[in-house]
Amino acid sequence: MKTKQKSLEHFLKEIDEIKEKAAELNKFENNVDNLLKNFNNPESESFAWLENSPICTKIIDLDFNLKYMSKAGIEKLKIENISSHYGKPYPLYFYSNSFKVPMQECLGKAVKSKEINSHEASILDGDGNMLWFESTIIPIKDKADNIDYIMIVSQDITERKNIELEIKNNQKFHKSLLQTSPDIIYVYDIINQKSIYNNNGNLKVLGYSNEDIHGFKSDLLSTIMHPDDYKNFIDNVIPKYDKLKDEEIIELEYRVKHKNGNWIWLNSRESIFKRLDGKPTQIIGIERDITERKKIELDLNKSQEKLNEALEITQLGTFVFNDSTNLFETSTIGDSILGIDKSYIRDPQGWVNLVHPDDIENAQNLLDDPSTSYVSSEFRIIRPIDKKIIWISGFVKKEFDNKGNRIKIIGTLQDISKRKEAQEKLKLTEKYLKSTFNLSPSIISSVNIATGYFTNANEAVTRILGHSIKEFISKPFIELIHPDDLEKTSNAISEKLSGNNVASFENRYLCKDGSYKWIAWQGTLPDENGIITAIGSDISDKKKVEEDLKKSLEELENYHQQLETENILLKKEMSLSFNFEDMVYTSSKMSDVLTMVEQVARTDANVLILGETGTGKELIAKAIHKISNRKNNSLISVNCGAIPSELIESELFGHVKGAFTGAINNRLGKFELADGGTIFLDEIGEMPLSLQPKLLRAIQEGEIEPIGSSKLKKLDVRVIAATNKDLKKEAKEKRFREDLYFRLNVFPINIPPLRERVDDITVLIEFFVNKYSKKHKKQIEYISDVTMQQLKYYKWPGNVRELENLIERAIILSNSNILVIPEFETDSTNTLSSVNGHRITLDQVQKDHILKTLNDTNWKIDGKEGAAELLDIKPSTLRDRMKKLGIKRP
Repeated sequence: MKTKQKSLEHFLKEIDEIKEKAAELNKFENNVDNLLKNFNNPESESFAWLENSPICTKIIDLDFNLKYMSKAGIEKLKIENISSHYGKPYPLYFYSNSFKVPMQECLGKAVKSKEINSHEASILDGDGNMLWFESTIIPIKDKADNIDYIMIVSQDITERKNIELEIKNNQKFHKSLLQTSPDIIYVYDIINQKSIYNNNGNLKVLGYSNEDIHGFKSDLLSTIMHPDDYKNFIDNVIPKYDKLKDEEIIELEYRVKHKNGNWIWLNSRESIFKRLDGKPTQIIGIERDITERKKIELDLNKSQEKLNEALEITQLGTFVFNDSTNLFETSTIGDSILGIDKSYIRDPQGWVNLVHPDDIENAQNLLDDPSTSYVSSEFRIIRPIDKKIIWISGFVKKEFDNKGNRIKIIGTLQDISKRKEAQEKLKLTEKYLKSTFNLSPSIISSVNIATGYFTNANEAVTRILGHSIKEFISKPFIELIHPDDLEKTSNAISEKLSGNNVASFENRYLCKDGSYKWIAWQGTLPDENGIITAIGSDISDKKKVEEDLKKSLEELENYHQQLETENILLKKEMSLSFNFEDMVYTSSKMSDVLTMVEQVARTDANVLILGETGTGKELIAKAIHKISNRKNNSLISVNCGAIPSELIESELFGHVKGAFTGAINNRLGKFELADGGTIFLDEIGEMPLSLQPKLLRAIQEGEIEPIGSSKLKKLDVRVIAATNKDLKKEAKEKRFREDLYFRLNVFPINIPPLRERVDDITVLIEFFVNKYSKKHKKQIEYISDVTMQQLKYYKWPGNVRELENLIERAIILSNSNILVIPEFETDSTNTLSSVNGHRITLDQVQKDHILKTLNDTNWKIDGKEGAAELLDIKPSTLRDRMKKLGIKRP
């Protein structure tokens, strides 16, 4: 709360400062004509005022060149030698895009509209610190209403922005705290007698959702509160609200009806909001379920006699310390344990006189501990009756009134002298066991599977691995295991947890000097606390001989396999062919595309192919390579969306032996395989953002650096990229590097979708009919006009690929020389459905329906009111369909 209050005070102070500086700005504007005439005259009064103003001021000419910046701006941004920037375009080159773009937009807007406008943006000062400025762009006009200059007045609002962020985070934190509380937190409108806020506690405690609570037509309390308690609330509690002081809390206990019809007890702590006239308007409260406590209290009252009998049997004494009398009372058994009689003085000093001098603090803690929960302590007493020293275990509970004042302490006393004697004997035994434990030549350790940490280890850890015991148990055991041995170690532990007595396993453990040693382990089954005890023997010498031999054989085999794989891949990539003259089209749009292909093919310019899925982006890439000057070298294709993000860097740039776990040989990347030729980066929009700088260097500098290598390799590779995403939008929204986008977008080729080149559908159909008639040995000679028209009107979301698949399926289903596509004419489950007079596939209808449902549920799949529930399918089934249909969250 203090942090919030401090933030608010800073925020208000910031507002006052802004007002003061606004007054300065107003004064500045009133004298602007004079300032513009004299701003470059150091001896003028206007210039002196401008230089000493705390406001950052810039003067820009109509070509947006910087003419002047005030001293406040230069110092705030820590600019050295400002005169070197005069006459240069504003914003200056060292400003970030987050400042440049909005400033350029505002300058253009000011010139066009001749109106004042402003914006807020962040900027880095000369030391790299981020600052926030609110800038006002003022067009300065002459008497003929023409703009002479542009004045920019910038106010530092960094502190205000930081305060706003802190307040926003605090609000988010408190909202989350309210919603995750297991108790009921509510705000109740006293005047209108209705609930105006409830967290999720009502559902957890009472079974009512917030919709149920707000849906009660009558007064909420009269609906769910027990009639007897409601009458007491109306008659005795509400009248007290007027008398409550600020921050005073009233505590209540009452019964309410659960949604299942049962009565439960609630403890409520409430505070009141009042109007300025002192009349209470709202109650804020926290309710907690105390049904079990009430039941226990009732059962306790009924079983008091049985308790007394149990105390006699267990020889458990009781005592009560009453704060009002400042005296303590003990039961008969308590007197017997303490060795006192009824005449003993039972004030606080009398309590202290019973306790052994060395244990007074422990005994006094039972009475003085400030906590409101249960308190226990063990201490010795000297019995007055026989001067015998015995050990006592004390356990107390404190009771408080409704104002939080302690009224009594209720506790128990038990003689634990025999238990203490047994503990001393046990300590001696443990001492002997510890000596044996540490003399063992093998590592003996205990592991808590739940936490992942060793709980104990013997001194063999130091002798074998070099770690001290403290160091050994301070790290998760998984950090000490060699990465290659994690899986088999995990499997062995899982077998133990399932109760199976598996054979011993072996793994490598990290030594303090950074080396690894082989340890053979044999472990016990986990105990009730999840602790496994294991004995480990050093078998490093034996393993070294085995590992050296195995490693040599594996390296030879892997190197042989890699050479074969890379040889096959290179042959496959070099055999790619494409007949440019055989492309099927009649539309002018495709003709324009191929004209662009011819224009760019014989250059080395980077090409960015844009188009929807199925439009033939890879065919265009192959065509460019086939008629280029690089046609006799390799065309290497890489699908950036099909390679896991952790492997794509190695796939593109290769790696050297030992670069990472599993890198047992050198590996050539696709860029190196494409040296002298062309690399086709399909689905470039899926390239991980973290790898894009390295790709940019490869394109821009013609250099790559394999993973694990410190040497750069010079390459001559032409880059053709393709995507179905709007990369310009992706770059603007920081999901794709802007500099990489510009480097790829040297020569963009946009392939129009099939629905925009309907003229091509006829020739494509004829081409695919001839192709698949031969493949499936069918004699298709005709296609009906109706079918042809239906195919032309269809929107083809899958473009040429979808058309090709549809024609092949139709040929397989056709039983005569007429091409029949029955799905276009029926409403069966595999048909094309009609939407707005056009035709779309059932998959598209299903995809649209799933997308609409996901958007309605804010992409929530599981749980109540999730998309799976609304669609009446299992969540796993929904995820499978989303994957099949290519549905991804935006």
